[in-house]
Amino acid sequence: MTLELSEKSVASAHLTPAEARLTLAVWLYQAERLSFGDASELAGVPMVDFAAELERRGLSVAYNSADLAADVADLRALGRL
Repeated sequence: MTLELSEKSVASAHLTPAEARLTLAVWLYQAERLSFGDASELAGVPMVDFAAELERRGLSVAYNSADLAADVADLRALGRL
């Protein structure tokens, strides 16, 4: 899917196209509409950079017991646990 934003709209918000993508990704992540990994991908930045951006904005990475269970299952499937 392609989302087109007018240059005027992005410029009016004083954002570069990359900043607009990042802002949208942060908003969707904060609204629990995207997972951390999907939001990082939408933003076009590595996960460590996305986490740093969340911290810069005073937000934290949501990580709950279901996330932990999924990570443990993935590690077991990979033979790393």
